[in-house]
Amino acid sequence: MYKYNVLKRVEPGSFVGRYILITIAIFIVIMALLWLPWQQTVKGVGTVTALNPDERNYKIVSTIDGFIESVDVKENQYVQKGDKLFSMKDLDASYQEKLSRIVQEYRNTLHNAKERYKNLEDNFKQQKKSMEMGIEVYDTKLIQLQNKVKALNQQQKALRNQSAIEKINYKRAKRLFKDGIESKRGLELKKFHTLKTEAAAEKITVDLENMYNELNITQKEKMRFMNESELKLNDIQNKKLSTQSSINTLQQEIDKSSVILSRYLSKEIVAKSDGHIMRIYQAEQNILLKKGEEVMYFSPKVTERAILLKVPIFNMPLIKKGLKVRIIFYGWPALNISGWPHISHGTYGGTIKSIERASHEKGVYYALVVEDPEDDPWPDSEHLRIGTEATLWIRLKTVHIWYELWRLLAAQPPKMVNIQENVQ
Repeated sequence: MYKYNVLKRVEPGSFVGRYILITIAIFIVIMALLWLPWQQTVKGVGTVTALNPDERNYKIVSTIDGFIESVDVKENQYVQKGDKLFSMKDLDASYQEKLSRIVQEYRNTLHNAKERYKNLEDNFKQQKKSMEMGIEVYDTKLIQLQNKVKALNQQQKALRNQSAIEKINYKRAKRLFKDGIESKRGLELKKFHTLKTEAAAEKITVDLENMYNELNITQKEKMRFMNESELKLNDIQNKKLSTQSSINTLQQEIDKSSVILSRYLSKEIVAKSDGHIMRIYQAEQNILLKKGEEVMYFSPKVTERAILLKVPIFNMPLIKKGLKVRIIFYGWPALNISGWPHISHGTYGGTIKSIERASHEKGVYYALVVEDPEDDPWPDSEHLRIGTEATLWIRLKTVHIWYELWRLLAAQPPKMVNIQENVQ
């Protein structure tokens, strides 16, 4: 057989060895890089706003139906608290006087109603006291009548016993008179006493019946007096309720008219705080404005700024109060490597101040980010103005680069961080 020994004499060039060494070195470097630390982040966008809701932009509206009398400011003008912005006038020049007179009439009527209610209360107390005194008088009279009835019953009982004794004595005297023992005068005296006792007993019976009738009549009179008194008290109570209802209605009308009057008196609109007039929507004096129609757009002076961070609902469980944030403001030259926050230029630090408990926009949650006191301060308000947009990275846990690559390939969420942990 033939052998090709010439292949053994062929040697690879030097570049092949260098290529192999470079490939191995690159592989080692890549493997080493995979073990470097990488901080996971959640990206979001936001807008610079005021932390205090009272310092956020709002629209100034017309307080009454009428025309603009004068506009005392210009767009982009800085105003101080109490400065006059614009004034309005009503269609009816005497409307304020009419409204003041109506309010005064309501107040006078209310005063009379309160006096009437007070008189009804006094009348109710007097009527109740009179009723109690009348009942007391009737009770005393009934007790007296009951005592008289009791005494007449005792007298009737005694006279009946005496009448029975007199009858027995008369019968005995009658037998003795037949036997000749008792005289005729004695018999007549016994008969006289018997008749007298019977007459007294009959009189007591009649008096007792009259007393019972008087007792019954007195009880009925007491009931009639109580019913009449109750009717009077109920009538007074109904009048009190009606008067109280009138007082409440009048008070509501006074409050309503007072609000209208106060709004009319506030036809001169002044600035509630320092700030800038951003837009003037209405300045024409010949246009009729309805109450609540927009006139100006006002931007108050902000004492403490924040960023309204917009976060997708998918990443919302990862956002916690107190987490650190890296910020790039639009218009500022900046370089940021999200996994290595210390290697950055032109970025600023922040901290999550609060998070919404519910989403009022589909698929989105909002959180407020404030300036981090441990980091570089934000640009001053003259350069970083309200409404400036920003990109933010919420800093989470630190992992290895190989884990982060695997997480992205596997479409897994970042690791959740507890706010107690010290995020580097």
